[in-house]
Amino acid sequence: MKRVICVIVLICLSFTLFGCSKSTDNKPNSKKQLQNEVLQCFIDNDTETLKNMFCATSQRNQDLENEIEKAMHLIDGEICDYSFSRSSESKSVDDGELSLYEYSLQIDEIKTTAGETYLISFGYREVCLENPNSIGIMSMSVYKKNENSTD
Repeated sequence: MKRVICVIVLICLSFTLFGCSKSTDNKPNSKKQLQNEVLQCFIDNDTETLKNMFCATSQRNQDLENEIEKAMHLIDGEICDYSFSRSSESKSVDDGELSLYEYSLQIDEIKTTAGETYLISFGYREVCLENPNSIGIMSMSVYKKNENSTD
């Protein structure tokens, strides 16, 4: 009977230890997933989903949907290549608690079937204890890259 109990305890411990062997910090994965979701909105011309990714404060802007449509129409051709990058990150901790966490991400070297190259840059706020309505995409810019400059 003691052997059976020991085997059961060892099996339970092994499952617990194997479950802890992976890192639980999934922030880099979630940032990449966020970039993928934004890019997919541009590929699918999905203004509604992209609008819903913006923070509540930005969504109150009555011209937001129109601005998103303009940005989507700026990209000429089908997207066929791209790369992801992270440009900056900011954290604030008050009394041991994360009170603000925001970062800016880029979808860079977006190449299209029309031979054009673009850059999408956006700021995302993940934590804001002071103003929960500002959680989400805060701002976004779409740039067309030329040989010598970015418009």
